[in-house]
Amino acid sequence: MYNLLMTGISTGPDTEQVAGMQTGGRSPRGKLVERGALLALVVLYLAASCGFALVTPYPEAPDEYGHLQYVEHIVRFGTLPTIARESYTYEALQAPLYYMVGAGFISVGRVVSGQKLNSLLTPWPQLNPDFKEGVTYAVMIHPPEDRWAFWVYALRAYSIVLGTGVVILTYATARVLVPWPAPAAVPIMSAAFAALIPQANFIRGSISNENMASLAGALLLWLLALHLARPYHSRRALWIGAALGLGLLSKVIIVALVPVVLWTLWVKCAGQLRLCLRDTAVMGAAATLVCGWLYAYRWIVYGDPLAYTASREVTQRSPFQLADLFWFQEPFRAVLWKSFWGNYGWQQIWMPDLVYHVFMAITLMAVAGGVYLLLRRALTPAQSAMCAMLLMSLLMIYILVVIINTSQVIWQGREMYPVLSGMCVLLGLGMGGVAFGRRALVAPLQPLPALRRYARSTVLALAVLFLLSVNVYSIFWLVLPALNP
Repeated sequence: MYNLLMTGISTGPDTEQVAGMQTGGRSPRGKLVERGALLALVVLYLAASCGFALVTPYPEAPDEYGHLQYVEHIVRFGTLPTIARESYTYEALQAPLYYMVGAGFISVGRVVSGQKLNSLLTPWPQLNPDFKEGVTYAVMIHPPEDRWAFWVYALRAYSIVLGTGVVILTYATARVLVPWPAPAAVPIMSAAFAALIPQANFIRGSISNENMASLAGALLLWLLALHLARPYHSRRALWIGAALGLGLLSKVIIVALVPVVLWTLWVKCAGQLRLCLRDTAVMGAAATLVCGWLYAYRWIVYGDPLAYTASREVTQRSPFQLADLFWFQEPFRAVLWKSFWGNYGWQQIWMPDLVYHVFMAITLMAVAGGVYLLLRRALTPAQSAMCAMLLMSLLMIYILVVIINTSQVIWQGREMYPVLSGMCVLLGLGMGGVAFGRRALVAPLQPLPALRRYARSTVLALAVLFLLSVNVYSIFWLVLPALNP
């Protein structure tokens, strides 16, 4: 596995490969190795996310019970739950796409198997008195007969499938940024981050609408990257609008990407106002067609498209104000950072500080690599525009997370996951710059000596092995003993 990953990262070109690069062709061997490395990462991702799903009892993942209740309400009653303090689920304020798809396949399964649609998906859990007393990390009691509820794990499997799409779209976005015949260092490293960030795999191994939002965000960012990299095509604005509509149907926070979409359309139109207005109209019409019904429904029922007033009655009030600059201070800053990389149970199980320090070092290395490529003017205008788009998407989501925390408390790094694929592409680009410099972005006319090639590839391979080891450690040494007493 190590050799496969390192070979896929380095794509060490032999004479045949260099000839293919010089002619702009795709070497069959290089193509096969790159796909093998991607397949290896997908397999590792599936193993890690399934591991988290199996060792985490239901509902010991954040808000998992509320998410399952949302699906259960649709299955039982065929309607969206009401946003109110006494609602069937406190997650009723969420956009419904994840839950509607999950309810759809459960309903089909129940009809085929002859089960009643109006029955509970799983027995209601009971609070664990030992958790209140600080004896255990397990929030709920888990009787043996309820430990392996079928529909719980069916929905978790559905989440894992969505996560697979995020990994593949992250790789595809990075390959748009660094197209063939450039080496595979950046796309494979980007896919590695998407596949092996432990917190992301913990969430993917649970029932959560974050997984649909991450997939919709990855699809949107891939389409925006294509729009910036490829020759102009008017039809692409239609697909971008449809992807934005799917995102807004998955999670409302994706509204933060609307300015990013508008900026991308404007840049691609190169200042042609009429063309930009036409593309914007097409994009907006497609987005409205996909998700407009939801916001019209909420406007009619709750008085505003976002159901903001009704949601305020459900959520925990926040003590933060923008004037306090709380996002620079503790505990918000540390909790958001650490919970992005790994924090399990109901935000009770933390990794050792050393692990977070290593993640900080990797992030700083990636930033240094990106700055190096920028200073060396290694990026083409199209690549610069794509990086600007990805950075803007990250910044807009972060700003909206900060704003939301002035009305409700969501100190969770997973709120950034709608742009997880973009963040992973930027990390992969920076790490590629650290290891290979400008060679990470262009096809070499002369192959590097084998020793130098493998020495540089080892930097990236060690990062992948670190990510994998943190997943294994988290599953077997943190989650398993803490939540399965």
